[in-house]
Amino acid sequence: MAASSMPDSLRAYLTQLLWQLAPSLAVYFGLRAFGVAAYIAILAAVVFGIAQAVADVARGKAVDGFVVVGFVFFGAVAILILLTKNPRYGQLASLVPGVVGALALLVSALIGKPLTQAVTANYNPGLALGELPGRGWGPEDVVRYTAMHRKSSLVCGLLLAAQMGLFVFVLRTCSVDVTQLVFDVLGGGFSFLIVVYAVRQVRHFIKTTDVAPASGPGREATAAARHSPAWDNSTGPRVL
Repeated sequence: MAASSMPDSLRAYLTQLLWQLAPSLAVYFGLRAFGVAAYIAILAAVVFGIAQAVADVARGKAVDGFVVVGFVFFGAVAILILLTKNPRYGQLASLVPGVVGALALLVSALIGKPLTQAVTANYNPGLALGELPGRGWGPEDVVRYTAMHRKSSLVCGLLLAAQMGLFVFVLRTCSVDVTQLVFDVLGGGFSFLIVVYAVRQVRHFIKTTDVAPASGPGREATAAARHSPAWDNSTGPRVL
């Protein structure tokens, strides 16, 4: 559960992801090594994850809607595990965000309101639809940008759906310990791959579109953009 906004680079995102996963794995399998019941180990890992998020907020990290929903959801999962004493219920409940996310991505792509576009604009207001003409983009560029996000949302949704399908299979066929390991390790890996794909799509589009034409008003607009804080002279525009 992340307690901050999207990091400024993929390396920072990977570091944050590992920071969230490694302690959780250590708590779960450390307790299991001492013979602690699986449901207690999972409960401890969930509570530790919540404590990590609280510590991040206490250190001044931004709190957004996703963080609030995360607190509520994982708090509910902890209560469910505590009341049922069944580790499978906790593992099954952990699939809910992935299922909802996959459906949201797929539906948003199909109706032409791609979720990746909304998320990108949320973390980089300079890429909101209303701001795109200021980059020197014409109407066709804006249409292509939305089309790129529709494809990106569709691919990310399919990847996430495939991950959830695999996890359901593992949940039904493997032991609690193996399931927990797969959920944490492959879950983190899939998340990173999905983010990498979506970010690279945006960065590639920006790189190939933020090119000044030979003449005309777009040239001045792009030149102004290149001197703005949103432009990195070494790599191009900062996207995320």
